[in-house]
Amino acid sequence: HGRFVSITGGNYSCPRQFNATEKTGIGITCEHCNDTLIQNLTVSGCYDAGIRLDWPAAVEVRHVNSYSHNRGLWSSSPGSKVLVIDSHFHDNAADGVDLDVRSTNYMVKANVMERNGRAGVFIEEGASNNMILDNTIVNNTHGIAFCTNQGDKYPGKFPNKDNWVVGNFLSANGKGGAVSFGPSEQAGVRVRTCYTGAADNIFFENQIRENDFAWRI
Repeated sequence: HGRFVSITGGNYSCPRQFNATEKTGIGITCEHCNDTLIQNLTVSGCYDAGIRLDWPAAVEVRHVNSYSHNRGLWSSSPGSKVLVIDSHFHDNAADGVDLDVRSTNYMVKANVMERNGRAGVFIEEGASNNMILDNTIVNNTHGIAFCTNQGDKYPGKFPNKDNWVVGNFLSANGKGGAVSFGPSEQAGVRVRTCYTGAADNIFFENQIRENDFAWRI
């Protein structure tokens, strides 16, 4: 606490361990980190995620190239003043950015999410009060997907609520649609049943063009 930390530059990957098929975890983990900058780097080939944010405060991720993981960036806890900006999350098995398990207070701005097997941005399990702004989200199964299994039927005990989705460009996303509420598909195969669980989210000034579906509910 009280110290600024910068992770700048370089190429990070997760080597195979023990045998050629061993799956290993996370490229960069920021756990209970404060005043941290992650920038100007490439991270690839990690099983769980390229970057994992867990209880972050005053954290910025910028100019990152993250690919060939399950998730390009994965958060699973509330944050404070977290900014993910000007980065490229692509060719991941599941998501470009996964805002998981009650992630709050994240701003995801001006990134490119493309060719991800599930979603460009996956907002799930009570993730709320986040801002998805000015991103280019193309050629994913889902563009932006809302999903929750917590609390069963709509709106559920922990709905995904009060998220702002503004100024994004969504195009050429597949059978999951540009914006979806409901079943989750990965690489075109339904892999998970999601209850809608979304309430009071705000959408405006998004460009939605030439997707398999504009809205899927």
